[in-house]
Amino acid sequence: MKSDVKIQIYTDEVIIERGDEKIIVPRNVYDATRQAEKEPRFVNAISRTFQAIERDPDVKAIGLVKDLGDPPPEISISRETISQLALQQTAEPDTRVVTEVVDLQIIKAILERGARKWEFMWRGVKIGAAITHQAFFDHFDAHRITIAPGDVLRARLAIAQRLDLKTGIYSNFGYEVTEVFEHVPRLKQAELPKSE
Repeated sequence: MKSDVKIQIYTDEVIIERGDEKIIVPRNVYDATRQAEKEPRFVNAISRTFQAIERDPDVKAIGLVKDLGDPPPEISISRETISQLALQQTAEPDTRVVTEVVDLQIIKAILERGARKWEFMWRGVKIGAAITHQAFFDHFDAHRITIAPGDVLRARLAIAQRLDLKTGIYSNFGYEVTEVFEHVPRLKQAELPKSE
């Protein structure tokens, strides 16, 4: 599973990586941005804004400040970038890979290395995913981990998604466990001592 853009979603933040670039944004900002990108009116309005700015030859750069008397912003968008944004039509990639740190409840384990898929329950849905984290199997082979149905793996899950061009919605089509952080055995109820 390869993609130009890698997205790691955590509870409070999202890490977006493309090549050598790495951007960390608050989770609520990321979620709101993703929602806005799906709204054609928003996308068209932003495009028209950059086109209008580009038409004014006196604009050398733009930036955002809270009040008119505030000092210049630390980050500004240059005229060159404005021109590129005015011309650029951004299209969503047909596929992408999103990673999340999740708890996966084991339904069926595959006790050998390879591409065969384990069965997990995740967010109330049964999924199949191969575990490609070799250190996990090293611990398993050394009998430091004993697996049973109902156990939980806290792991990094790579989720392959495909874009539906009609709706603009991504749907999951493949899963891969790329790293296992912790194995949590299923809690078993202890028997109470019998009274005499």
